[in-house]
Amino acid sequence: MSFLLMFLGFLLFLPYYAAGIEARFDVDKKFKPFDLLGNLRSRTKGSNVLPAFGLILILASLVLYFVLPIGPPVSLRDRAKDLACVVLFFLIFFYGYMQELYLEEFDKGMGRVKFTELFEVIPFQGKVSCFMRAARSYSVILIFFGFVISIKRILF
Repeated sequence: MSFLLMFLGFLLFLPYYAAGIEARFDVDKKFKPFDLLGNLRSRTKGSNVLPAFGLILILASLVLYFVLPIGPPVSLRDRAKDLACVVLFFLIFFYGYMQELYLEEFDKGMGRVKFTELFEVIPFQGKVSCFMRAARSYSVILIFFGFVISIKRILF
């Protein structure tokens, strides 16, 4: 039940949030993934009712996660899917920081480019810097979910 609520919350929240991040790239040329309200405000059109409802559903799913008992064990196939999601979200952070570096230092009026073209333009030291920034930012998310899971295991 909590997974379904979280999935629906992310389904409502993420499209608006991604549009806000893209609008912020166009205006500020900055990638700030943890500035939720700033990214939602940077969108030029639409209301904030659906993303706000999505955030409420995500918070409700976290509450339900603590209230409901621990479910059945997770299969190896599901763990592989979870690992793929973890890698995919890390690549989103990595792409965001690579795009920010490109727009700050290498942009010659072309705007944003594809992920594969970023590897051709940005030198190795820049790639390492973006990788470390993405790892630092993503570790905050992993620590948060690890903390939530450990509290659930300790309390229940």
